[in-house]
Amino acid sequence: VELPDVIPTHEQIAVRLMESPELTALYNEAQLKFGKTIGYDTQAKLLMIYDHYGLPVEIILTIIEYAVSQGKTSIKYVEAVAKDWASKNIVTLEDADAYIKQIQAEDKLWKKFSSSWPGEKLLFTDKRMTYLKRWHLEWGQSLELIYFAAEEMINRTNKISFAYMDKILESCGEDLLNCLDSAVGIKVIFRGNKKILFHYYQEDRLNPEQ
Repeated sequence: VELPDVIPTHEQIAVRLMESPELTALYNEAQLKFGKTIGYDTQAKLLMIYDHYGLPVEIILTIIEYAVSQGKTSIKYVEAVAKDWASKNIVTLEDADAYIKQIQAEDKLWKKFSSSWPGEKLLFTDKRMTYLKRWHLEWGQSLELIYFAAEEMINRTNKISFAYMDKILESCGEDLLNCLDSAVGIKVIFRGNKKILFHYYQEDRLNPEQ
């Protein structure tokens, strides 16, 4: 649900502040968290978030605190997060804490994954993150196995296609060795259980070597 295009006037905000100590507390605490006096636009948007999304004051303040921690202090960002949380029915501090921890874990996973991506710098998108969560969290596949699928994708298509990787990984299960054993044109050198090199060939099925 989008916020209405028509925003409350100065007079309407003043009346609401007189009527609602809770709203006054929201504005006062928001200024402390932002570290500055909030102007008319921010006051209007916070009132609209409070009214139209029905989020409790403590949740709105948690959103502001989270936004500040991310270095994103614009009211547009706060509004976007509020919309997301409202759609997910995050209305208690316990829900908010759990969701923030989930976001932080996913961010850590993406940074770890993208830092060893076998190619040019990999840009984040929500769709790519959805694929990564499916492979690593839902299917239990290691990053090593996912990198194998990435190398296969790049070698075969010369472009980045997570949908193509998805087809490879769907057939692999959780076992890299099984996946490699079924691949054609792969030679893998292992040191212990760690894959350190592989090359592509047009012919012959080659098994991992020690």
